[in-house]
Amino acid sequence: MGDFEDPECDSESDRAEAMFSKIQDESAAAREVLREGLLLNSQSVLLRVALAKAEYAAHGLSAARLVLQDGLRNRAAPSVAEQLLRSMGALQARDGDMSSARKSFESAVRLAGGRQSQGRNEK
Repeated sequence: MGDFEDPECDSESDRAEAMFSKIQDESAAAREVLREGLLLNSQSVLLRVALAKAEYAAHGLSAARLVLQDGLRNRAAPSVAEQLLRSMGALQARDGDMSSARKSFESAVRLAGGRQSQGRNEK
């Protein structure tokens, strides 16, 4: 018997529903692990972006935006903000909001340009 062959599931749709439910449970557990990771290391861009992508898959752009905006509010480093803005732009583009995606990418480019010119001035 496979993972989704429940003896109580006598139809194909029952098995599909059981499989979908298991996937949702695993997705929720993964998001919880990512949240706990961020509590331990709130500076981790990788954890924050991974959580934003997981929230996007589960709940849409508004949930992902909250995760990324929280990171933007708590960060002073331009390189971190640049990465978060690029991730925001990618999710907005995936969601079809090209105007907002463009603004996010433009903000990221401005931050990157500022970092580059600051590096040149320090040399």
